[in-house]
Amino acid sequence: MRLDDPRDSNKRFFRASKRLLMLNGAWYFSTREGERGPFPSREAAEKELMLFTQEVNELQSFQKSREAESRDVKKPKAAPMTRAEPRRRRETKPLSLNPAPDLLI
Repeated sequence: MRLDDPRDSNKRFFRASKRLLMLNGAWYFSTREGERGPFPSREAAEKELMLFTQEVNELQSFQKSREAESRDVKKPKAAPMTRAEPRRRRETKPLSLNPAPDLLI
């Protein structure tokens, strides 16, 4: 990847050093979800950034292991299809066009 390559101009690449920023005397770090912080010092922000990336990596590996487990589980065969009995029509009462006697004035 070259920085002057127009095909890469829309892509966003993060480096740990570029994720840290100072704003109004407080430290933050950037993620895909947004900025995290404020932190009292750069060291605190770096520590939280490291913990955040570890957590994301653990969640991704957990999700991959769950997906692998679900592929490995054999699904039970469906019961053979049987011919369903025809539906019976519900008996309905005919609609009366006369108003109810208690509504007459």
